[in-house]
Amino acid sequence: MELILLPKKSEGLCLEKIYQRALSKSKELYIVSAYLTEWGIAEELGSQCESFLFIVGKDFGITRKDACRAVMKWLPADRHQEFMVAESINGFHPKAMFWKELDGKCYALLGSSNLTQAAFSTNFEANGFACITDEQFQLASEWIEKVFEVSVTLNETWLDMYQEARQPAGKNGEKGAKADESIEAYRLPLPAIRRLKGYKPYLIQRRDQMKVFRKNRATLVELFRTTSRIRNWNQTRIVSVRQCHLVSYVDFERVSDYADTISS
Repeated sequence: MELILLPKKSEGLCLEKIYQRALSKSKELYIVSAYLTEWGIAEELGSQCESFLFIVGKDFGITRKDACRAVMKWLPADRHQEFMVAESINGFHPKAMFWKELDGKCYALLGSSNLTQAAFSTNFEANGFACITDEQFQLASEWIEKVFEVSVTLNETWLDMYQEARQPAGKNGEKGAKADESIEAYRLPLPAIRRLKGYKPYLIQRRDQMKVFRKNRATLVELFRTTSRIRNWNQTRIVSVRQCHLVSYVDFERVSDYADTISS
């Protein structure tokens, strides 16, 4: 295991470089963070990534709306449903990233750093980066799935209901968030999934559908791309089918004539 100790960065290794590697080389990638207050990673999520989940916490209102919107803007449009918040968990506190690269090797980044600017630079943080076994990666994947089952998609609808904690005053006496920006007349949190007894079968079905989609996403996308480039239809067969439909239509129009003949 290699150590990344902050604020002094380890020689030749830093959190930014590890994130860039995971985003550009992973086949499967799972990111979990108790808090999200900054998102400054410029590296795009590569098209080689077949399975992806990014789950953040909402405890104490520390996660910032602007940071969430930055991630939503950074993610490709077809990945937005894979950005989630641990809505039904009180005490969501992991700071980790697990991924499997195209060559089959698996890695983990674990430590104290949340996704905050200070945690990547000025805070005193201790993190470990290591190659892990297939069994360890499978264990991490199963744990991520458990978190996924009690999470919801983080989108504008959720952000409208979410209440941030007020920002503390700055060093120069600057005020935090304006009072009228942090007041909500009614706080209507999403109910815990376990309490939605009538909806549980539908939620389970939807979760299963999303799991299957993530598993088969790469194959499905490739099929769409292939069919968009190649004509897979036999033009002669199309004409023949159209002629059959036309004959059926003509015969249908004559049904009333047959009926009149029989009745007479």
